Amino acid sequence: LMLFGWCDPGSDTLLLSYCTPSHDRKRASMGSRNGLKVRIGAAVLVGSLATLVAPVAMAGAEVTPGPPINVTASAGLEKATVSWSAPTDGTATVITGYTASSTPGGVSCTVTGATGSAPTTCNIVGLTAGTPYTFQVISLTQTGQSVASSPSAPITPTGAPTTTAVTTTTAKTTTTVAKTTTTKATTSSSSSSMWIWIVIGVVVLALIAGGIAMYVASTRRKEADGAWIPKARAGLETATLARGLLMVQPQGGDSQLPEVRAQAEDAARTLDRAAAQAPDEARRQAASSVAEGLRGVVFSLEAEHLLRTNPTAPTAEALAEADLSRRRRSAELDAALAQLDVATRPPAN
Repeated sequence: LMLFGWCDPGSDTLLLSYCTPSHDRKRASMGSRNGLKVRIGAAVLVGSLATLVAPVAMAGAEVTPGPPINVTASAGLEKATVSWSAPTDGTATVITGYTASSTPGGVSCTVTGATGSAPTTCNIVGLTAGTPYTFQVISLTQTGQSVASSPSAPITPTGAPTTTAVTTTTAKTTTTVAKTTTTKATTSSSSSSMWIWIVIGVVVLALIAGGIAMYVASTRRKEADGAWIPKARAGLETATLARGLLMVQPQGGDSQLPEVRAQAEDAARTLDRAAAQAPDEARRQAASSVAEGLRGVVFSLEAEHLLRTNPTAPTAEALAEADLSRRRRSAELDAALAQLDVATRPPAN
């Protein structure tokens, strides 16, 4: 039997022609409705349009399959089982396989089978536990593929459980505690040693800083001494000379008293300046004592001079008291000069 078919341009009728073994050519027509009748001579054939028409049409042209439907997924241990249904648009008969893919990650699985009978489930492995995934499936034919199906509902693969024997866990825990204790002891010992070294370092630095400060202070003192001693020594010499002039004054003084008084005052002012620049309190006091001693002797001489030049003759007691004051002032000056002499001596090398 040979079968030929074509379409009538003026209607939706499919025309069929066939030859029997005796080469008699027959002709029939069938409509495009689902229920149809094909007349071949006096016989009547009843069939399905999907059964008679589809194989003829698909054999003559490339067909794009429809996408799978009803895509579902179930979670497993770092994997998922994806299931679906074949498309219902009449293209299921040419499908040779399916490919399911995950989102995210794009991990996929592909199943194939006989045309029109490919499996509709597969397992996707290598997924990340705890991550939600959706899946889409495409249909495959010998000449092409469909668009992706609608995504499945999200599922989340599980991870491998951690199973540890109770006895083993206890032993490991005990060992860990012992190690932790040792580590703490070592850390504490290390910390103590570190702090000891830090304290020693601070003490050493303090000693070094103190030594440097003492050296600087000593150097500055020597420099101050070197600058002050010559000035104070000159004041000492001037004061000694003024003291000599005061001591040779007669009782009550003479006509040279004003000049001697001026020299003594100059020497006292020089020592005042030396006292202000003294490097320490002892030397300041020594210079000030000489200046005060000079002024005290001058005062006693002037007081005795007024007493003796007064129109009223002084009494013997008044003269004796004036002489005693002069001697006492002179002794104080001598002691101050001796102290300043010691303070202004250059240091021994």
